[in-house]
Amino acid sequence: KFTFRMSPDFKPAVGIDSLKQVITYWRTGYPDFHLEIIEEVYCLGRIAVRWKITATNTGPGNFPPTGKKVHVQGMSLIHVEGGKLIDEWVFGNNLAWLTQLGYKLIPPTSEGS
Repeated sequence: KFTFRMSPDFKPAVGIDSLKQVITYWRTGYPDFHLEIIEEVYCLGRIAVRWKITATNTGPGNFPPTGKKVHVQGMSLIHVEGGKLIDEWVFGNNLAWLTQLGYKLIPPTSEGS
């Protein structure tokens, strides 16, 4: 069965129904989600894809919608066996994504302060 994993936790979504749920989640939270392929490399049953996503956060998701647009680059590593896609590992810039939505990274306080 095809397995889809995405940063930061790489929790596997196994099978076509799970993949459909992942796609539905992203299309609901980001209805204008656009993926542009920048570069592809094929070698020995592996496909490396460098991509750019542009999307506006207008729908529900894990966080309240912000109405903000994000522009993020990342990569996917896809494994192929017998002419079939076996799995995909997605590595995105999660920090850039969240900061473009308006979230802040707050450094921890030191013990002395």
